[in-house]
Amino acid sequence: VSIVGPIFLSSQLLANMVVFGYLLGLEEFIKDMRVGTYVVVTAVTLLPVVGPTAQDDQNVSELLSSVPALAWSCLNVGCMFAALLSLLLLDVSALKESYRMLLLLVTRATAFTVNLTVSKLVILDISTALLVVSIFLKVTSGAIITYALVIQSTAVSQAKFAPLNASALILVNATTGMIIWQDWRVVSSWTGYCCVFVQLVLGNYLLLGDVDLLSPENQKYGRGEMLRKTGILKKRDEIRSLQQELNADGEDYDMFPDAALEGTQQGNGAGQTAERRMDRRARMSTTKEAWSSVYFDDAIPPSSRGATNRRRTIFAIDDSAPARESGSAIC
Repeated sequence: VSIVGPIFLSSQLLANMVVFGYLLGLEEFIKDMRVGTYVVVTAVTLLPVVGPTAQDDQNVSELLSSVPALAWSCLNVGCMFAALLSLLLLDVSALKESYRMLLLLVTRATAFTVNLTVSKLVILDISTALLVVSIFLKVTSGAIITYALVIQSTAVSQAKFAPLNASALILVNATTGMIIWQDWRVVSSWTGYCCVFVQLVLGNYLLLGDVDLLSPENQKYGRGEMLRKTGILKKRDEIRSLQQELNADGEDYDMFPDAALEGTQQGNGAGQTAERRMDRRARMSTTKEAWSSVYFDDAIPPSSRGATNRRRTIFAIDDSAPARESGSAIC
């Protein structure tokens, strides 16, 4: 079961790229998506070599009667029917995109795993009652998969959902093999087996294409946006805007003190301009020092070494150019 699922999904991804990308030209597969498909296919090719081997002498009754197998089976079947009821009763289009994806992922992953598991039970020597239950779950899970596919086609972005769905199906299916069918007893190489699943997840992540969920530009999950929501970058952004205003003259506040002094000797107008710039630099330096002290002293203990140097590095504070005061200068 843990090998059939990844093989099925990888062959589907490869067929989609070949048919819709190369033959029909209906979809554009960028470099990341092509590489992701090749990574998934390569990982699945190695899976039968390093993964679990077939176990023909298993006692199905003993396997299904164990506590972990019962708990995992009930969890999968329960989540499958709960997700189906949610799809039937809720207005899926009115939910947030993340909730729609999560609901469809749970539906697809649990139904796919249940379908593969009972498919294996049907061909084994089992009791009549278990055979009837297996056939019922086989038909029901197949219908749920079809219904979820119909909703998926209009409710979510296929470019985002397809790779996430493949990763979820592979991981849930592998967990089922470990818990119910005890694949952990016959794994050829644990290192290779784990690396194959890491490759599968990374390959599906590449299939997302230009979508980078954890990039700094991502407004919801990016680290820059998360820091901004917590308020850490608020003062820094304000300081950057003031720095840009200060540099509107084409000079940095601590770059040309000598030129400013020369300006005072060239005439009254030039001297006032230079003195005004020095006053703006002085007030800017004072403002930065005050903000850095208030903002970072709460987060960094006073006893920490290098706290002052760290603040000066972040805010570009220069103590070598002493601030000059000018009562008549107006910024």
